[in-house]
Amino acid sequence: MRNNRGKYSQLFLKIAFLVYVVALFSLPISANEDLNEEDSSEAKKELNLQVSADDNDVVEGSDGSFYLSSVDGALFGHYFWQSGVSMSSFYRWVTKDIKQGETIQSAILTLYLKQDAANNTKGISTKFYGISEDNTPVFSSEDKPSLRPITKSSVIKDNWIDNNIEGTESEQTTSVSIDVTNIVQEIIARSGFSEGNAIAIAHVNNNSWDAYGMSYEFSTSPDYAPKLKIIH
Repeated sequence: MRNNRGKYSQLFLKIAFLVYVVALFSLPISANEDLNEEDSSEAKKELNLQVSADDNDVVEGSDGSFYLSSVDGALFGHYFWQSGVSMSSFYRWVTKDIKQGETIQSAILTLYLKQDAANNTKGISTKFYGISEDNTPVFSSEDKPSLRPITKSSVIKDNWIDNNIEGTESEQTTSVSIDVTNIVQEIIARSGFSEGNAIAIAHVNNNSWDAYGMSYEFSTSPDYAPKLKIIH
């Protein structure tokens, strides 16, 4: 009888130990599953925008001039010393899959500089800011972008090109990227913004003198039109 009790006691202890082990290992597995589900629900999304026929890019001069595209197919973007007129560029994109108030992880604007203009950008200083609107309409000479409200957020970029670029066939390889995350975030955070609305960024001279630059635009160089990469 005592032997049977001893066997039963040992069996009970073994069963209890097995139950403990199973319970111990099941907890982190469940936790990991919950963590994976959370990571999946918060997975980052990448939105690549480039000015196209559905978007808009224009040039506006301090003398009142307005161009949907410049004579040589490039946006001025900076101070154009030859005519003494400060030229500003404006880029517009129609967004998708971005909800109002969503957190923007990063937003990078990429411009492709025109070769002959790049030779004049050494030492130049320019400023970027956003158009503070819920859904920026297409730019036109009747509704110029320079007259529209601007964001509080802005970015100043100095010394675009450290050294002059040589050659005449390498325009498309000369690109410049600018971090405009705070600008895009401010626009997305507007209460009236909604998925599918258009946003716009302005590129203006920042007190530079005797220096100018040009970036390719959609109407003449669609493959090298301004790009905006948003991770959200």
